[in-house]
Amino acid sequence: MRTAAHVAVPLLFLSAGTGCTSSSTAGPPPPIAVPTPSAASPGNTAPAVPVGDLKLPIDDYGQTLEEQGTVSMARGILIGRCMASYGFHYDPAADRAEQERFKHNAIIDNGLYGNIRRYGVTTATIASRIGFHMPSTVDQPASPRRPTNGLGDLPETGEKLLVGSGAGKVNGKDVPPGGCVGQADAQLAGTAEISRAELVAKIRADSYQASLADPKVKTAFAAWARCMAKRGYRYPDPRRSGTDFDIGVPEVTPAEIAAATTDVACKQAVDLVDIWSTFEINYQREQIRIHAPELQEIALQARLQVSRAQVVLGS
Repeated sequence: MRTAAHVAVPLLFLSAGTGCTSSSTAGPPPPIAVPTPSAASPGNTAPAVPVGDLKLPIDDYGQTLEEQGTVSMARGILIGRCMASYGFHYDPAADRAEQERFKHNAIIDNGLYGNIRRYGVTTATIASRIGFHMPSTVDQPASPRRPTNGLGDLPETGEKLLVGSGAGKVNGKDVPPGGCVGQADAQLAGTAEISRAELVAKIRADSYQASLADPKVKTAFAAWARCMAKRGYRYPDPRRSGTDFDIGVPEVTPAEIAAATTDVACKQAVDLVDIWSTFEINYQREQIRIHAPELQEIALQARLQVSRAQVVLGS
């Protein structure tokens, strides 16, 4: 027996369109019906931005981690209901509790837009309290129990039903395309295409990669390294800062606090975050101009997916 934890979707990798297609005699249910917005309405509505977070232009066209958590929770419920319809045990309360904890930790670690550590530790308040650690590692150590998505241990037939691998029928019923996971994804994705939704992630990744070759950013990196060296820290660039500390354990050492606060002070002294983010902002704005129609459609589909998820959570 295995648990169903391996089908959980980490929030940061959840796409606006994740529909699965495969041949099967069982047809998937239609997408969840929601009112169609009159416009793509970029601009996420979400709780207050955590300290040190940063919103970049491309973030208007995707989902916040709060929204991704909503979709992920609805996805888990749809998967669980599907599994239950074939006679397998599903505990929705346990599933929701696991999903809520995962979402909470993702937001406190990464911010609403996933950018809180894009340039490393950038705020003195964080550095002086937890160094280079993630908040969830220090404040909420990992549970010794492995999450199961409310499904518990599954027999082999349950595993096959979950992802649709080689199972034509389970308990006398046809398996939907892609299994219960594929069915849930299709219901939430609607007509969205994953290849199109990935444009947002591509622009976000490309702007970061391109920034590393920008002369102004490279000059700021060198100035930061000199600042750190004067204080006894030999890191080649800000991306390597803190890599000599173990951030996988809850304990934060005084040496780590000292290095992290120095890191932040040097970033502020050479205006590193402003220079670095300015390049990315300008790069992303140009890409948004080039891909405007496609990004507007992606933003619309992202909003629709959240709306479908909210319908599931309210049902």
